[in-house]
Amino acid sequence: MREMGAQSGRALAFVRAADAMLQALGGGGVQVLFPGASAGGTSVELGIAVPPVEEVEVAPVCRLAAAPANGLRRVEFLFSAAGLARYMEARGSQTAQEFFNASLGIVDDGTLMRIESVVTETFAGTAYLHRVVAVE
Repeated sequence: MREMGAQSGRALAFVRAADAMLQALGGGGVQVLFPGASAGGTSVELGIAVPPVEEVEVAPVCRLAAAPANGLRRVEFLFSAAGLARYMEARGSQTAQEFFNASLGIVDDGTLMRIESVVTETFAGTAYLHRVVAVE
């Protein structure tokens, strides 16, 4: 039983360390776009009206260049599990995969990038970091 408490203590340390690391590496934010609530109507159905989009500023995040794929720019985003948790809760997502699957993508340097993969790093069953790769 004592070992279990030590493991959860270490897991909490990983969560705090990841959050501190991302803050130290810039701690900036990114815009994650979600489909907004649409009033419907003929103009929306015909594609005349622009469907609403909800922008969610998520921080802290660290951007890393990834190897291009098929000539397209790829970026890896590192999200703190603690930082992303409040956004996931607000949107009713149980996992980071669910949160990003519901999104339209991430805006980076004014370009909407499509989510390619989401990987959650865990220690002792506790998520501490989310790696998200996005492509143009």
